[in-house]
Amino acid sequence: MNVAPVGFDNLVLDELARRGQLEAYKEYAEVSRLAIFDLAATATGPVILPHQQERFPVTAQGCVRIVRAARW
Repeated sequence: MNVAPVGFDNLVLDELARRGQLEAYKEYAEVSRLAIFDLAATATGPVILPHQQERFPVTAQGCVRIVRAARW
């Protein structure tokens, strides 16, 4: 995602990691990422992406509300 404020996408990934397990992750283009989380699996804690050795460098402060997607 390429969104403002800086670090918002990392905030979302951190919040999802608190609720489930990262199943797949891929970067594409210059600033886009795709992450798939299994929210039925046991949470594994802070996310460490496959190409990183530590947590995200910049994470925004705040909160995220996560709801189940539904068809229109």
